Amino acid sequence: MNLNNSILKQKLKANEQTYGCWVTLSHPLIPEILAPAGFDWLVVDMEHSSIDVSNLLQLIISIEKNEMVPLVRVGENCANLIKRVMDAGAYGVIVPVYNCASWITGKIQELCKHFEKKEFSWEIIIVDDSSADDTPVTIEKVIEGIENIQLLVLDKNMGKGGAVLTGLRHARGKNRVFTDCDLSYPLSEVDKIVVAMQNGADVAIANRRNEDSICELKPHIYKQVYSRELLGRILNRIIRLLRLTDFLDTQAGLKGIQSWLIPHFDLMHMYSFGFDIELLLIAVCRGARIESIPVRYQFFDEVSTVNVFVDGFSMLKDILKLKYKQSTGYYS
Repeated sequence: MNLNNSILKQKLKANEQTYGCWVTLSHPLIPEILAPAGFDWLVVDMEHSSIDVSNLLQLIISIEKNEMVPLVRVGENCANLIKRVMDAGAYGVIVPVYNCASWITGKIQELCKHFEKKEFSWEIIIVDDSSADDTPVTIEKVIEGIENIQLLVLDKNMGKGGAVLTGLRHARGKNRVFTDCDLSYPLSEVDKIVVAMQNGADVAIANRRNEDSICELKPHIYKQVYSRELLGRILNRIIRLLRLTDFLDTQAGLKGIQSWLIPHFDLMHMYSFGFDIELLLIAVCRGARIESIPVRYQFFDEVSTVNVFVDGFSMLKDILKLKYKQSTGYYS
């Protein structure tokens, strides 16, 4: 639902009269037959017809092709059914947050401003990983009255992986994207991920090590960034030697996932460093088409200090656990 959806919203806000029709037949020619009537919208009635999710997508495509807005009446108030219906076209962005009350307001405003310009339907899901500060209260104040944005607060800290998975499962769109809450990947790079999925990728991942990628950073944090990059390259080399994945950059915090893959992530048990590797491992085992995208990324604020020995050892343990699981056929 793109330009026509925006026009319909404008008419409804202006209290203008709109015209439409209910559809109870599943044949995709029905919208073409109705198109000359000049309807603004068509409602696909799944409650009083034999239309189900399997033939809904073709109807929606036909409705959009004929320049009308597709609406759907579901047969029951079932979250899973509603999510599957939304999968026919909406897009979702999931942002995990933790202890960021002092600066999160500007980031949320930037997200909203960016997506309000889009002609497709979208939602933003912010997942608070049981912050110890006032992050949830701050976010609630910022998002009050804003459509298409919701806050999920976890009862206990689950790590970035747990927060991201929660958001992915709650999202309703077909194309679901997660990114870091500090927006170290500019929103123009999020758009690249969405476009890759629109063009057929099941998974789209940012690749900071692509020769076309660009890193922007302030000089005073160069040593911190260099330590992280050095450790990342060493661990990535180990990952590829163990044949867990062939990707040069598994740990980038910007990835897009098609909705059909989400149920397969119930197999996951890694929520820290190993989360991204396990996600890609499962996607590969499920035959997903994975596209690696060069990106622009930024380090303008202080970054967490990486202890090569302590953090490196913990990350290595995750890698070895994943290799053991893989060798047992767990992901197959």
